[in-house]
Amino acid sequence: MDSLISQRASMRNISPKSDKYLNRYAFSGKIICGECGHIFKRRIHSSTRSAYAAWYCQEHLKNLKACSMKSVREDDIEFAFSVMMNKLIFAGRHLLRPYLDEFKKNSSDAELKRIAKLEYTLKVDFKYPLGRLYSDI
Repeated sequence: MDSLISQRASMRNISPKSDKYLNRYAFSGKIICGECGHIFKRRIHSSTRSAYAAWYCQEHLKNLKACSMKSVREDDIEFAFSVMMNKLIFAGRHLLRPYLDEFKKNSSDAELKRIAKLEYTLKVDFKYPLGRLYSDI
């Protein structure tokens, strides 16, 4: 199987360590199984009536006995994500500021520089509401 993948990648001029297929979807590589720790994979679930996107634990797909985690519909994940982002945007000052202050107290100079760089990136370069979240803190 790996040889077939590498053969197709070479035909399409994709390097072996390429991130081309790692970030195809917004949640790619970001959903981790709470039971076994493997990454979720997106698949289209189809039936005679309809088709919908769902995320499956890769370990569950390989071996049903190794992980009992079943699929999660993509629209449910998107809803949960938007609810959490809204909570962070509107209550970020109260939720995140104490953690950030405590982290700054207990961090080294290198970590503080990294935090400053991340804050700058979020404020200036980030084009999503999260940038507003951190500018309000």
